[in-house]
Amino acid sequence: MVVIVSSFIYDFPFPSSISLTGTMSNTVSFILPFCLGLLVMFSISYGLIHNYNLAERILLFIMGTGFTIVAIQPCYSLYITTEYVGVLHLTRSMSHLIHSIGALLGFSAMIIWIKFFFTKSNKPKHRQTKQKRIRNYIYVTASLISTIFLTVSLLERFQNFPTDIPIVLIAEFIVLTFCGISILIKGNLFLTDK
Repeated sequence: MVVIVSSFIYDFPFPSSISLTGTMSNTVSFILPFCLGLLVMFSISYGLIHNYNLAERILLFIMGTGFTIVAIQPCYSLYITTEYVGVLHLTRSMSHLIHSIGALLGFSAMIIWIKFFFTKSNKPKHRQTKQKRIRNYIYVTASLISTIFLTVSLLERFQNFPTDIPIVLIAEFIVLTFCGISILIKGNLFLTDK
């Protein structure tokens, strides 16, 4: 969505990350905080209503906190011309660091949530349905792929590889896609027990 709006509607250069689109003032900058706000509301409400235990509630609170930090402190961007930015009025470089830490917290918590809580069951493995075993395979695979691409994203954020490929954007897209598929499956959209 942010790529379509920023690159095709407003004719910005292809963004290097999803977060960068949040700095393109008065164009696509509203999309990122809106979507992050939805993720925060989802994680908090799920944590309060549908959860296994205190550990899951804490993990979902960490996820919500991470995505809140991402929404309120922008990443480094050439589109930002003021020295102090974000809700916390930080320098651009400090805001980028805090933004990246928030992304790490939010994404990591989501991946851990999928890997360790979506795979839980009150039945032993040999008594689980075929659909549950398939779901668990998808959750584990999605969390592994997401972990790999989150690591790639973090390396690019702090090492800045000399390439024109938008590594962070691709990595974020893959993490969000695999986590999103897992959440839709967990929400019984498909692969439900027969």
